Amino acid sequence: MWSFLRSSTMEVKVLLRHIDRLPADTPMLAATLEAHVAGLKDRGVWYRTQKEHLQGWLRDYSGPGAYGRKGGPGRDAKFFYNHFQCAPGLFWLAEAAGVANPKLKAAVAAVTAAGPNLARQCAALRREIPWSEVEASLLRKP
Repeated sequence: MWSFLRSSTMEVKVLLRHIDRLPADTPMLAATLEAHVAGLKDRGVWYRTQKEHLQGWLRDYSGPGAYGRKGGPGRDAKFFYNHFQCAPGLFWLAEAAGVANPKLKAAVAAVTAAGPNLARQCAALRREIPWSEVEASLLRKP
């Protein structure tokens, strides 16, 4: 009943197709969160770019993937965005999608103020750049 009132969101496979078309390198991520990204590389991560990180995470999203996660119904692109625990990855997605620079700058400040806790960093970023803005930016891209 009233299904027309529900907001629809992007499927993970559609998000992955968008990500595949985005540039791997983004200038603001490189300039502002480079220290955080370098710290991840020191921990021996398997990816070279945040694009590669998100592609690897999403390619087997319905299964455990590289992280032993739980799949299930209702795990769409919005669910992914709201549960992914890597601020540089979320920031890369927003920047590559074309979210406006003032929002990106506010997100950098929020992530920096959040301290070293990954969950706090991601929550701070999502307060500045909610999924709806990332999705809208992706949908505006050719």
